[in-house]
Amino acid sequence: RTRIRRMSLYKSKLTEGKEHLGDLHTGAEFGEQALLVGSEALRSNSVITNTLSVFTTLSKQSHQKVMKRHQQMVMMRRAKFLAEIAAFARFPRLVLYKYAALMHERNYVRGDVVVEAGSKYSSISFVMEGECGVVTRLQLDAGTTPPHRHTAATRANLHKGAGA
Repeated sequence: RTRIRRMSLYKSKLTEGKEHLGDLHTGAEFGEQALLVGSEALRSNSVITNTLSVFTTLSKQSHQKVMKRHQQMVMMRRAKFLAEIAAFARFPRLVLYKYAALMHERNYVRGDVVVEAGSKYSSISFVMEGECGVVTRLQLDAGTTPPHRHTAATRANLHKGAGA
């Protein structure tokens, strides 16, 4: 039962003589600055309904409450993940939580480059979910084969020293 149809975005509270910036439709959001700066910020545009509309709001305080709980759950998940890695398996849980709090997650889609050969080391990365290939850059001479691509299945062998 969605009753939001569309809203218009204007440069000012009154539509007469004001610039129409566009329309907002079901699922659109506005006012995201409230989550960053709170009620101190002044809105730069007016939103005026074009049809019968229903809105829902989220305050900065509610957002922070949800984010705090979410961060705790993420840290617990990261600490559990680290505990399953041999290099971290013997670390006390408190240390794992401290590491987890300092880690940053990033999502990648198929074909994204996570790190590039020739770039400087700045951090260690862990594949928490998914699979990626490891490609080495070789100097190719006439008659040589192209770089070998390693999948997650062969990556384990790389760590065991079984081949590259």
